[in-house]
Amino acid sequence: MVLSPVSGLAVALGVLALALAWPVPVLLARAKWPAAAPGLALTLWQSIALAGGISMIGSLLLFGLEPFGDDLWARISAALGNLFSGPLPRPPHSPRRSR
Repeated sequence: MVLSPVSGLAVALGVLALALAWPVPVLLARAKWPAAAPGLALTLWQSIALAGGISMIGSLLLFGLEPFGDDLWARISAALGNLFSGPLPRPPHSPRRSR
């Protein structure tokens, strides 16, 4: 299976999000230096959380736009073109309503 460059970027962002969600905060919590510089430690902690959140959202957004094309800008333009004029997908197991 060959991934497109945009899908590869989505995988890389997902791996980064996982790394910033678990091992990096654990290592920071075990470090001894935050007691000596609490302001710097707080800034680092918040930047890790922000980078993890942004990479997680970006990864899921890139995976969600995958059916719209191979290029990032083609995906975005196709998704925006279908935003208000495209069909709304029906949930897979929803019962049909009778009128």
